[in-house]
Amino acid sequence: MEKSDKLSINQVAMAMDKDLEKRVKELKRELKTSKQRVWALEETEKYFQAFFKNGPDGVVVVDPETARPISFNDQACRQLGYSREEFAGLRITDIEAKKSNKATRKLIQSVTVNGVGVFEIPQRTKQGEIKHFQVSAQAIDIAGRQLCHCIWRDITDSKTSEDALRESKEKYRQLFELESDAIFLIDKDTGKILE
Repeated sequence: MEKSDKLSINQVAMAMDKDLEKRVKELKRELKTSKQRVWALEETEKYFQAFFKNGPDGVVVVDPETARPISFNDQACRQLGYSREEFAGLRITDIEAKKSNKATRKLIQSVTVNGVGVFEIPQRTKQGEIKHFQVSAQAIDIAGRQLCHCIWRDITDSKTSEDALRESKEKYRQLFELESDAIFLIDKDTGKILE
């Protein structure tokens, strides 16, 4: 081999080394970017899990075809007194206290058709107690599958208070109307007759 051939081979080898170094640097940058993306996805997953699992309201994703919960948080189970395994085996129609299966399925369908729905629903706990929930539902599409994402807010206490107030007003109204003597309500500041 001649000297010029050796030089040419050395030059080619050096050029290949430079190309290889350049490619290694590119791969390191890509690896760093990939690691950052993985880290960002892991952080996003942590936030999602924290919001989904630890929220004050029940969160339930329902399959509209079967009326079964396919994903739910622990709060939804606690609200109705079921274990996760028991809750997973239920249909929404199993816990509805007042609606028929047909009416419940129709309500689920209305969410999938309209995209959203907000309504109050009485539900039966595992122990048989009736609790009232405000449900905010939204149709979602996951991997081409139509589902209903629902947030269940327990409004039993406020509903009980409303019912007690309504009963009290009704009793007061009946007493007032049935009283044979004249009864007046007078505003103590103005002296005007109120009722």
